Amino acid sequence: MDRRFRESAARTNARFNAVDARFNAVDGRFDRLEHQFGLMLAKMDSIGDKLDQNLKRINPKVDHCLNVLHEHEERIKKIERPSSPSQEGAPPQ
Repeated sequence: MDRRFRESAARTNARFNAVDARFNAVDGRFDRLEHQFGLMLAKMDSIGDKLDQNLKRINPKVDHCLNVLHEHEERIKKIERPSSPSQEGAPPQ
């Protein structure tokens, strides 16, 4: 009986060791995935930083262009509208 118990315990230990090895392999895979996600996050942060730098450089230029556009639109409106009511009905000369 003692021999059968030792054999059964050895088989049970072997099964647990096999299961433990599988769990260790799964843990290793998760560790690699976690590392890859960390690298992807770092790359996305880098892209975000570059985008912020570009926007800081471009936004003042866009603002300037919009201001110039608005100024030109105002000038065009002044040119297109008659300067006095008496000129509205007057025939072109």
